[in-house]
Amino acid sequence: ANRRVGSNVSRGKSRRMNIKYHLGRMAGWPVERLMRMGWFPLLSTYRLRANWLYDLCRIAGTRDFRTVFDVGANIGQTTNDASGYFPNAEIHSFEPVNETFLSLRKNVRRLRNVHVHKLAMGRQSGFLDIELQNSSFFNSLLLTPNASACAGRVERVEITTMDEFCAAHQIDFIDVLKTDAQGCDVDVL
Repeated sequence: ANRRVGSNVSRGKSRRMNIKYHLGRMAGWPVERLMRMGWFPLLSTYRLRANWLYDLCRIAGTRDFRTVFDVGANIGQTTNDASGYFPNAEIHSFEPVNETFLSLRKNVRRLRNVHVHKLAMGRQSGFLDIELQNSSFFNSLLLTPNASACAGRVERVEITTMDEFCAAHQIDFIDVLKTDAQGCDVDVL
C-alpha cells in the first residue's frame, strides 16, 4: 500500500511540475513575440542568454542581416525562429537525411525567405553513408557506437563544402552561421 501511495504522490508532483513548466513557457510567449518585432528596441538591460537570436541582434547592433545559414536544420526549429527575427534575410537550411528533410520542407514551406537544401556541409564534397538513429537529433556522419540505431538503416547523403555552395549560389557573405552538425561542426567550418 505504501508503494502505491508513494507512486501516486510522485505522479501528482510530476503533473504539477509539468503544468508549472507549460504555464511558465506560455507566460514567456508574449515577450518572445515582442522581441521578434523589428520596432522592439535592442535593450542592453535585458539579460543575456535568455534568447540567442535577440542577443545576436543586440551584440551586432542591428536586425538587418542578409544571409543566414542553418546547417543541421533538423525539422526547422531554428529556421522558423530565425525567419521571425530576420524576415528580410535569405535563410538557407541544410538537412541531409531524407525523412528529416521532408519534415523540414513541410515545416517551413510558408516562409518566403527560406531555402531548404538536402545537403550536408563538410570538409570535402562527395557522398557518405549515415547510420540512422531512432531520433533524428542523433543522426551523425560520425560513428555513433552508443546511440540506438534504427535496425541498421543506412542512407547515402550528399556533402558539399561551404565554399562550393556559396560560389554556386553567388553568396559572398554569411551574416549568421548556425551549425549543429552532431560532432562534424569543425568540418563544416
